[in-house]
Amino acid sequence: MPKHKTGDALLDDILIGCNFDLKKHKNDAVKIGLIKPDKETPKFDEKSSPELIRKKLKIYVTGNDVPKPVSCFPGYIKKYKIPTPVQSQAIPVLKSLRNALICAPTGSGKTAAFLIPTFDNLMNQKVKCALIVQPTVELADQTLKELESINPDTDKIRAFHLANISEKSRRILTKKSPNIIITTPNKLIHFINSDDDEIRTIFEAVIGRTDFLIVDESDKLFDDKNYGKEELSFRNQLGEIFSSLQKNKNRVTYTFFSATYMSDVERWCESYLEDIICITVGTKNTANAAVDQKLVFTNDEQAKLLALRQIFANNFKPPCLIFVQSKDRAKQLYEEIKFEPYRVCLVQGDIHSNTRQEIVSKFRKGEFWVMICTELMGRGLDFPELSLVINYDFPNSAIEYIHRIGRTGRAGKKGKAITLFTPEDTELLRTIGGVIKQAGCDVPDYIMKMKKLNTKNRKKATKNPKRQSIRPPKRKKPEPESNKSSKKPKQD
Repeated sequence: MPKHKTGDALLDDILIGCNFDLKKHKNDAVKIGLIKPDKETPKFDEKSSPELIRKKLKIYVTGNDVPKPVSCFPGYIKKYKIPTPVQSQAIPVLKSLRNALICAPTGSGKTAAFLIPTFDNLMNQKVKCALIVQPTVELADQTLKELESINPDTDKIRAFHLANISEKSRRILTKKSPNIIITTPNKLIHFINSDDDEIRTIFEAVIGRTDFLIVDESDKLFDDKNYGKEELSFRNQLGEIFSSLQKNKNRVTYTFFSATYMSDVERWCESYLEDIICITVGTKNTANAAVDQKLVFTNDEQAKLLALRQIFANNFKPPCLIFVQSKDRAKQLYEEIKFEPYRVCLVQGDIHSNTRQEIVSKFRKGEFWVMICTELMGRGLDFPELSLVINYDFPNSAIEYIHRIGRTGRAGKKGKAITLFTPEDTELLRTIGGVIKQAGCDVPDYIMKMKKLNTKNRKKATKNPKRQSIRPPKRKKPEPESNKSSKKPKQD
């Protein structure tokens, strides 16, 4: 039986091209410097003071009597080993049923940070029903799958993704009484205000039982982009949910999670919630330092399309997300590259949610390599093997940029982000350049010397700029020589 090789002998085998099982020899590969060790949460001494622990984990808190961070998960959690910083602090806060506002970087484990204490509170009968509100159906579906993968007791904890009301859904909601409901604000409001008396009664009962609310991607749900347009505004929908919950006889715990920080959310929490704890991990509104970020100038739309093809031709490693600014431009780009040998798919708001979920599932399985998408896919979605994000269209804000590139470089892995920009994008170029530089990536000096936008101009700049069509202009067919010669000369 061959001996297990280590050190230089192992390196020799790799260099001469032997079959190399990285998982089997991972520790040896780390020792000889072939690969870097996995990035883990810094360990801390349980006897250390909370202040020292938070300093080591870069956790910043405000509020009274903040529970001490934990160094391990409950015994029934088998999927994870060591809590990340946000999990370390959020889990004891949520288990103590404190109102909380929590901000942590993309890919830092926020979903588990609210699911694990939710399990604990339900099993210990501290909570009757938890309502998880998220901005998109895709994110809600992902959260349900994550919940099912770590659920400690499926008999006691019954979760339900509220996507539509069918006979099966009515039966589940009335007879099985799920104690975790995951939904979007739009769906929930639609059912609460339904013209169908039976549906309305079902949801009045659901809201009446709810005593634990989790608002994920809270800055997006407080977005006032469509404020005043009731069917479109997340803020209006969320306000209606809050109003319904305030009628409950039971005390409701409110928790808000996001990767980016908005003062609107903090002001609302401080105004309406008692004894709130605010938790921030790392620096507010910063891009993920695990992502190698690059800005690429293109003169116009045709040059941008050429730059994209050059990216594909230069050691391209799928899977990859490509962000564009609108549904129309997503369709245009898809038409241009759908016949490229990269298994391209398209996800945008006009596609039915069931079809979108099917496409996303195939992308995760590797059946598609490249996904063209809008901001619909920019929040919370986790693609573990995603190696590259391309901002084909420049993002409208630093927040948008942070969330887009946050789809890669997750859970300690490395990622890459390439952002294309044209002369139409110079207004926000300094802002995005600052975010990239803060993450430790190189930014050309001329970009950092540009003037910063004031608040008024920044709001104007967040509107989608008018762009040329992605499709190349059709060339006029040259006239045949015979036609040219047959033309009569103009008379004086």
